Amino acid sequence: MNYYSDEIINNIIDKSDIENIIENIEEFKDDAKMLFYYFSFYDIALDYIDNLLNDEKNKIAFRCIDNTEFNLRNCPSAMIYRKYINKSKKEIHYYILMICTKHKFKKLGYASALLDSFINRVKDEETKKNTDNYKIKIVLSSVDNSVSYYEHYGFKIESNKLTDFPVLMRYEKLEKEKDYYIMSLDI
Repeated sequence: MNYYSDEIINNIIDKSDIENIIENIEEFKDDAKMLFYYFSFYDIALDYIDNLLNDEKNKIAFRCIDNTEFNLRNCPSAMIYRKYINKSKKEIHYYILMICTKHKFKKLGYASALLDSFINRVKDEETKKNTDNYKIKIVLSSVDNSVSYYEHYGFKIESNKLTDFPVLMRYEKLEKEKDYYIMSLDI
């Protein structure tokens, strides 16, 4: 089952004693940061993770093994994402900024289940609220060896220019020699 950081924080606010709310929220955020550090320390720079998680507009989705209640230590896969609304173009983009899975759980379907549930959540939420007929997309920047994985979901390569996506440019360093695969899924 997927759990979302905004709902977790709201639950902390609802269930914590008033004098412990801030401390409990900070503890949750620190624990989430450690999860991302631990899952990806071989592959991704810690300052990149810090930049993603320090931006309050970014949210986290967790995939947990146990479906009864959220337990961070029971989450083999997680993602950082951001919703961006462009009113002038009448578009809503959900940017997947990072997906990671604990090494011993890789290739067991947890990231796929996380992505499946996230896509369904976006579809459900946005079809209910989209009275202005905005175009809705999920957008991500993929490494070369993951392109076919995302194509399986229906993502299509939209661009090879990171500069076409200012939200992604906030976090990723532009490297002239690097190949970029900006992919999107229409909802």
